[in-house]
Parts: sequence; C-alpha cells; structure tokens
Amino acid sequence: MYIQEQQGPKVSPEVLGNFLDRLKRVFEKVVRASPSWSEVSSQLFLMVNPAAGKIQSSKERTALIESLESVSAFLVPQDQRNKNQINRVHVIASHEPGELIRQAHDLRIQGALGILVSFGGDGTHQEVLNGIIERGVDTRLCRYPMGTGNDGVDVRTPEDLVHFVFHGPKSPGKLLEAVRVTTSRGFNRLSGNITGVGMDAYIGFLSQKYKRTLPGEAYKIAADLGVLFYRKKYDLRECKVVLSQPNGPIQTLHLVPGIMCFGASGRRTYGMGIPILPSEENVCLIPMGSLGQNLALKSHLYKAEHGNNPRVQMYKAQRLEIHYDALLPMQMDGEIAWLEPEDFPVIFERIQLLPRVL
Repeated sequence: MYIQEQQGPKVSPEVLGNFLDRLKRVFEKVVRASPSWSEVSSQLFLMVNPAAGKIQSSKERTALIESLESVSAFLVPQDQRNKNQINRVHVIASHEPGELIRQAHDLRIQGALGILVSFGGDGTHQEVLNGIIERGVDTRLCRYPMGTGNDGVDVRTPEDLVHFVFHGPKSPGKLLEAVRVTTSRGFNRLSGNITGVGMDAYIGFLSQKYKRTLPGEAYKIAADLGVLFYRKKYDLRECKVVLSQPNGPIQTLHLVPGIMCFGASGRRTYGMGIPILPSEENVCLIPMGSLGQNLALKSHLYKAEHGNNPRVQMYKAQRLEIHYDALLPMQMDGEIAWLEPEDFPVIFERIQLLPRVL
C-alpha cells in the first residue's frame, strides 16, 4: 500500500508566529479564569497544522482569533492559585506531513491530564488521534474545523471551543469512537470519521488534486469526474465483503466495488458534508452500476435519499473485511491511500478509545 502525502503552501513564519502567539494568549486567559484548571494538574496543547485550508486564509485566521478574543474578553482570573497557569499552555505547529503524530507522541505530561485541541482539517485530526493513542495516556481531545472538509469534528464555533477548554479538566468526557484499519501487510491506523474503499476514495483523490485551484467546488467537480472515469481507471472485478454485526450473524456479500464505506458510527458525513451515513447504520455498500445508474444515484447521495435505492445496502456492523485481488483506492478521513493485491484482506473495526470532552 502506498499513501498520498498532501503538500501545500505554508503561511509565512512571521504571520504564523503572530497567529500562534495570539492563540496562546487567548487560552492562557481561559485557563487562568477557570476554577477547573486551578483544581487539577493539567496541560493544554494547541496543535496547529499551518497547511490547513482555513489557517492559510488570512480572513479565516483573523475571524477565528477575533472571535476567540471577543468570547474570552469578559473572563477574569480566579485568584492567586491560577497565577502560574499560563505555563501550562503549549502551542505546537507542524512543518511537514506526519510531524503532528511525532509531536503528539513525544509530549511529556508526567502523569497529568492532557487537554489537546487539534486545529486543522480531517487529515490533521487523524494525525493527532493516532499520535495520542500511541502514547496511551489519559487525554481529552477536541477537534476544531480549520480545513476544507471538516466532517469529523467535536465543536464548530469559537464559543463552544472556549467552553470546552474552560471545563475540560473537570469534564468526565465520553468514549471516542473510531475505525481501526488494518491490512494483511501490517498497516495499522485509526480513522476518526469514515473510511472508504472504491469510487468515493477516487473522488477524494481528485478532490485533493483540485481543491487548491477550485476551493469550495472541488468535491462536486471531483464527484462528476469520478463517476465518469472510475470504472476506466481501475480493473474492476467482484470482491468479497464479510460483515460482522453486533449480536448478530456474520454475513458474506459479493459485489463489484463501487462505494464501500465504514463509519465510526452512523449519522456521519464526508466529502464536505455529504450525508453518506444518514441514519444509525455505519456501513454503506453500493455495487458498481452503469454510468446512468451512478449519475442518478449521485443526486440522491447529496440529499441523503440513497437509502431508498434498491442497489444501496446499509448495515450496522462492528467489523468489515474486504477481499480483493487488484488495485483499489482507499480514503481515511479524506486522506488517500492505494491498496495493492498484497494488502487484502483489509479489515475495518469499530472501536472505542480515550475520553473526549464535548
């Protein structure tokens, strides 16, 4: 299996430095004003990907910082107990693909509870998730949308983000749902939202390719191209899919791979808000159809009406195993990889991990 690494222009060091300084000052104020932080020994890590779409945008950066500063303007430090709390806020910025995993893995909290806020797109959040799981410590994670897709996030507004940090150390949290992806050649990685094999992954690849030049419209244009060229691009043949359902039987299906996606839960979106899993089912299987069938189904996907189509199969499953003998694309939270024959069978499993604060 080989993975496509996403590269993009970076914000200048001076501009990035100013953004990170203001971000740190905001959350130092939040921490000093919170009684939750004065009662426990915690560390706050703000993990930023400068290549994320909204961080590269001057308008988006300014809007985030000004909103955070406005929300925190009325917070007042508690008392002398909080006077040193500013030393517990750390900002970490990545400079190359994979660095956030290493940075998250190398953090030293020394037994204290870690509060991590990830600023970036779905790929950034996936990096941070995998990094903290490798460490295996008691960690609270909050994923904030600063990318182009932003399907797998925990909060969406500056107000909610400040609330998260203010109460973070004292919140009981909840278990984080994720997908563990493993291949026969030993690849092992977590996805925090949806993993898919087939046409949706090919569309994701095209979207990544064009999103720099066609922001906002890239995914829909990629979907049009994907429907037209996916069958021509890959030597499609029948695959075997084995589903393990909670408290139910194991089911084996045979289909030509059109869309095969597996979510950490149901009621999830991908590709900039497309409701591929609109109900409690976390698996969507769509066999490859004719060009006319695929074009007709595309509009139903955008409206969450595809479940009524007899070609679409929706399931609630704990585990999905795909057997195949040719090249296929795979996407994990929008990050693209290519599965070769030696990678099959590929296994997706729903798991629950460290607590997350909401």
